[in-house]
Amino acid sequence: MKKIALLLALLAFALPAISEGFTGVWQDPNYDRAVLTILPDGDAYDIELNWGSSYNTQGEWRMTGQIDGDALAYKNGTMAEVTYGEDGKIVSEDIKWSDAEGSLKLTESDTLAWMDSREERVADFSFQRQTWDAPTAAALVSDCLEPVARLEVGSAGYSLKLAKATYNILRFALDNQLWNVDTDELHANLAAAWEALGEERRADFSENFTEIAALANDVFATWEDARYAFEDAGVSDEMTALLEDKALRPSWQALAEAANLLQ
Repeated sequence: MKKIALLLALLAFALPAISEGFTGVWQDPNYDRAVLTILPDGDAYDIELNWGSSYNTQGEWRMTGQIDGDALAYKNGTMAEVTYGEDGKIVSEDIKWSDAEGSLKLTESDTLAWMDSREERVADFSFQRQTWDAPTAAALVSDCLEPVARLEVGSAGYSLKLAKATYNILRFALDNQLWNVDTDELHANLAAAWEALGEERRADFSENFTEIAALANDVFATWEDARYAFEDAGVSDEMTALLEDKALRPSWQALAEAANLLQ
């Protein structure tokens, strides 16, 4: 995996950094209907807090944060009471304010403290990180490692197969929400999957994954330039839709970083 390690070291400059301090899903156990989600978006962070008050109504806070020392600081934060219909579409939206300033700060106990110029209840909150289960070793073998290993370098239509495989790997990372799974569990399960793959298949995976990583990097860097490969493979529209989800990049990076640890 040395070739992959070298490539991923180079890709790190192009991929968004995952801040283990802020990126993730957070909840206060005393307010379990309030869910705070923080995702990187370029040099900034999308911050969303949804607090359900009934089955179809919730308070929604929206902020764009910037790293400021050991905090995520924001201006022009909004808060609205939103009601949804049975089809999931917004029925009404009552904006309470759109000029809040504040920050989220990581404490020594690994919780997030919230400060906001408009929200009076911030002192009541102490957000704790929530993670999801990583895919099992068996799922990683069948849905991630094995499909990549099966690609035959230099075979007829390899470039088309590579584009499809890149789309499938990115979709796998997003479908499993790897950006917010338990990192240790992901690494352990991937290591177990790696051992189960077998020596010959591991060599095949390493060669093909290097190509997938390079193409994925092109997708994130300049999608319009990379699009043609996916158009030829018949998955351009699917990739375009995938790229609309801001969790895709950190999910891919979580997988790439885990793969980089394989020996």
